[in-house]
Formats: sequence, structure tokens, C-alpha cells
Amino acid sequence: MSKEPQPPPPEISVRCAFDEMVPLPEIKPNPRNPNTHPQAQLDLLAKLIRHQGWRLPIVISNLSGLVVAGHGRYEAALILGVEAAPVNFQDFDSQEDELAHLMADNRIAEMAELDFQGIGELLRELEASGTDLDLTGFRDFERDPLLAADWEPSAVGELGDGGGDGGAKSIGLSAEQRSIFEQAMVKMKTETDDKEMSEGRGVELLAAEYLAG
Repeated sequence: MSKEPQPPPPEISVRCAFDEMVPLPEIKPNPRNPNTHPQAQLDLLAKLIRHQGWRLPIVISNLSGLVVAGHGRYEAALILGVEAAPVNFQDFDSQEDELAHLMADNRIAEMAELDFQGIGELLRELEASGTDLDLTGFRDFERDPLLAADWEPSAVGELGDGGGDGGAKSIGLSAEQRSIFEQAMVKMKTETDDKEMSEGRGVELLAAEYLAG
């Protein structure tokens, strides 16, 4: 019984600078690479490359001939079934520099801090446009709480005098916070004998008392 004919590999556009399109069998991953790539990550990366094309090349060291950045992209290329991938060849002064870059390539990205409110806003914008949200790199269980989150403070009152050319900013307060502040204001008005004390002045006195220890 003859095998079913296999579809040809997808045409993947190349949208990054590179030195050479290298056949996948000639690309050698670094066996000491400490970064592992779960299947779910690789499947998502393959989907991103299929949709966006190659936005980053695989980086190979001229010193060792091994991959130093882009192991995940290499494995995604295997999933896609493409014959070659864009490669950038780079020089390293020593094996130690090469290994350090191998480790830092992923580690530096992991150190970034995420603005979850900003991510939620971007996700909503993309969702409204009909964009496939998988292309953001966030999986559904990560996206759902960000899309559903209410980032507005549950405020029942505000502090600040407002008005004036300075455009003083207001501070949102919860019901409990508002109650505590009003009790503090009563105490300060009595102690300073200033029945007309503004809330802005009250905030200043509270801050000064806090800083004084």
C-alpha cells in the first residue's frame, strides 16, 4: 500500500537580516544549551513563524560552528518542515564568551517586568480587531484573566483640591480608606484648630507626620 503524498513545506517569508539560508541538517544545536523548550512553546513559536515569517535569524558561532541563539527557532523550523532557515554567523573571542552569550540570550529576556494592565489593554484592542490572540505569545489561560480584569480602582471618594492651573491630581479611595482618612481629618482639624482645612492640606500633614517618623 503506497503512502499518502505529503504536502510540501510551507513557504515562510524571511523578514530579517541574515547571512545565509542554511539547510536544517547542517545546523548544529549546542549540546550544552541549558534552555529547554516545552512542546507547547515550540508549537506556538512555529505558528508565529508561519504567520509572521522569520523575524529573527538563528545565530551560529564562527568559533564552534554551533547555535548560540535561536535553538527554539531551529526546533520550530523542524516542526514546520522547512528545508532551510536564515542564519547569522557571529564571532566570539573565546569559548567562555560564547557560552556566556548562550546563557544570557534567554535569561536577559526573562528579567523583563510586565505591565499587566498595559498587556490587558493591548489584548482587548487586538481582540476587538479580530486578531488571533495566540500571535501575542500569551496562551488562553494567561489571556482570560487579563481580558476580564477591571483595572479601575473601586473608589467611592477622591482626595485632592483639584482646580487651579496646577491641575492637582486626585487619589482614588476605597470605602475603608475613605473612612480612615475622614477620621484622621477630624483629628487634625481639632488639633490645628483649622475647621476649614482642605483635604489636600490634610494629605500634606499626614505625609509630613509619616516622614518625621
